[in-house]
Amino acid sequence: MRFRVVFVLLLILAMAFGLPRRPSQASSRKSSVTKKPYQIISTKCQEGYVRIDGKCLPIFVQKNDTPT
Repeated sequence: MRFRVVFVLLLILAMAFGLPRRPSQASSRKSSVTKKPYQIISTKCQEGYVRIDGKCLPIFVQKNDTPT
C-alpha cells in the first residue's frame, strides 16, 4: 500500500513541477501564443471595420462620404 501512495505522490509532483517532456510543450505553447494575436486581427474585425495590412481600420468615414 505504501508503494502505491508514494507512486501517486510522485506522479502528482511530476505533474505539478513538470516532466522533462514539458519544456517542448511549453515552447510550442509560446509559439502558438505569439501566433494567436495575428490570427485574431486577421480573422476578426468589428462591424464597420476593414482589415488593411493586418490592421482593423474604421470604414464609417467612407460610409459618411457615400450618399445613402
